[in-house]
Amino acid sequence: MRTTAGAGWLNYSQSGAGKTAAPAALFDGRGTVIEFQPDAHRVMSAVYDCTPKKVHHCQLLEDALKIAKSLKPSDGPILLDDIHYMITSYGKRGTEFWNRMEDALFGIAEVTANLSTKGVQVFVTSLEQGPGTTSRGPQPGGPLLPGQMSQQFAGLFHVVTRMVPYGTEDIPGHRYWLDFGSDPLYVGRSRDLATTVKQYPPFIPEILRFTGVSVTLPVVEKYDKAVEILAAHVLEECEDLEATKDKCNELLRHLIFKQKLTPGKARQVVMAGLTRGMLRYSQGII
Repeated sequence: MRTTAGAGWLNYSQSGAGKTAAPAALFDGRGTVIEFQPDAHRVMSAVYDCTPKKVHHCQLLEDALKIAKSLKPSDGPILLDDIHYMITSYGKRGTEFWNRMEDALFGIAEVTANLSTKGVQVFVTSLEQGPGTTSRGPQPGGPLLPGQMSQQFAGLFHVVTRMVPYGTEDIPGHRYWLDFGSDPLYVGRSRDLATTVKQYPPFIPEILRFTGVSVTLPVVEKYDKAVEILAAHVLEECEDLEATKDKCNELLRHLIFKQKLTPGKARQVVMAGLTRGMLRYSQGII
């Protein structure tokens, strides 16, 4: 097995769980999306009112890799979306299939590592597959990639998350949260977020900021006072999901109807406050 330095963020889930939207606020007029599904990037606009600067549509993983290799730090952040689909065109499994897939996947991991050393945030998404068994024995669930490649590919990333149901509806409008490895049957981890709490709201920009990464979110910074107020409430009442939900929706309505923000921009502020509060709770920061 070829290896490379761990870098980047791999996020996988079932369809419709929000894996593409999780980093979307970072792509507000900047960044590059390489996607299989045409218009997949429109999820970013629908959820957070964000439009990436560049969008490339690819059917094959080799084409996605070629584009990724051509990108410069100024093209970041970068999202390779739904990479599992880019393998389906390889045809019947055999020597050629496995060689092409491995070359492309390890190539993407290497590009991710190289860009990460230059300060570029790189995200990769995939559908998920459940736990199973390979020729080498039991294998935990992970990204939807053939054979042992699911685990091998995940092992090359600095952060691996899975979108999971949080057990409540609409806080605020996101039923699935990021899981960093609470279930031993699925791959998940973060080498920066050392905490016993393993599930957080699906707002990656605030998690990056919390771990020391410089993040620019104009609308969140403008309404930072509102973010702090909500974060303080979450920190105090995070065990009461209904109270937290009500507070989030109250702020959402205020930002839309009083401050005249678009729903997507208002959702950025609310999600930043919710995530910041949960992160502080997990670390015992009062």
